[in-house]
Amino acid sequence: MVRRIKRNKKIFLLLILLVVFGGLIFWAIELFQNSVFQRLSRKTFVFQANRSVLLVFSFQRDEGRVVFFEPKQKVLVARGFGEYELGKIYELGELEKKGKELLRETLRESFLIPVMGVFYESENLDSQNFKKGNFFPLIFRKALGRKIKTDLGLVDLLVLYFQAKKVDKNKIEVIDYSFSDTLRYQDERAEWFKDRILRQEAFSIEVLNSTDHFGLAQHLADFLTNAGGIVVRLGDYPQKLAKCQIIFSPEIEESYTVFWLRSFLGCEERKTSGSDQRAKVSVVVSEEEWEKLNEKW
Repeated sequence: MVRRIKRNKKIFLLLILLVVFGGLIFWAIELFQNSVFQRLSRKTFVFQANRSVLLVFSFQRDEGRVVFFEPKQKVLVARGFGEYELGKIYELGELEKKGKELLRETLRESFLIPVMGVFYESENLDSQNFKKGNFFPLIFRKALGRKIKTDLGLVDLLVLYFQAKKVDKNKIEVIDYSFSDTLRYQDERAEWFKDRILRQEAFSIEVLNSTDHFGLAQHLADFLTNAGGIVVRLGDYPQKLAKCQIIFSPEIEESYTVFWLRSFLGCEERKTSGSDQRAKVSVVVSEEEWEKLNEKW
């Protein structure tokens, strides 16, 4: 009788362990499936090695692109900090413990690059190490091992690591950008970071300005166009908003365009019948965008 009770207890404990283990597996699968990078077509990141190397690397499917920037070149920094050398922006932001955020916002606002994450290594490295082969998985692996700093989480890094391993080293384009050749950059950057699916879906987008600050709608429209969006109209919004809005009809809620805008802009969302819209999707710029450009934290 005692043996039977002990055996039943063991079976019961085993069942509990199996349920817990199964729950953990299900939870892990859910986390991986919910990563924004599972659906996002083009992934774009910035990597900096102290003040020696600053590059943007991007990939979609098996194709990659690497753009090198000169760390000593002065640029206009986001948040109203004025002009600083590119290689010093991270350190500047770290005074407020926001180095990665300031570097990401500067590349978005000043260069219109849709950066989704930042990687920072404190050691100086030779840029030639990044001009041959597929180094993308190495960056994600080092971030997983906490050898370099990043603003991405563990699950996203794992997803990106396995995706980056599929990039063909023979399909990686390397670009050395010279700041002295501004026109070349303006002409060519429009093709550097386009999202193929966003472009193919080709939903019309209107950008509306809800602030008193001139030029904000045009600035966001340029950012969306460089990423592959189809901006067909700029205009004013009849009321002021504290936070940006994405306005769309319910039938396109699961579309790639809405997903992309949601992922990059982080706006509030509002569904509408669409009868009062002049485009498939409306993006309303708020005072928050002005603050990113001009106001410190």
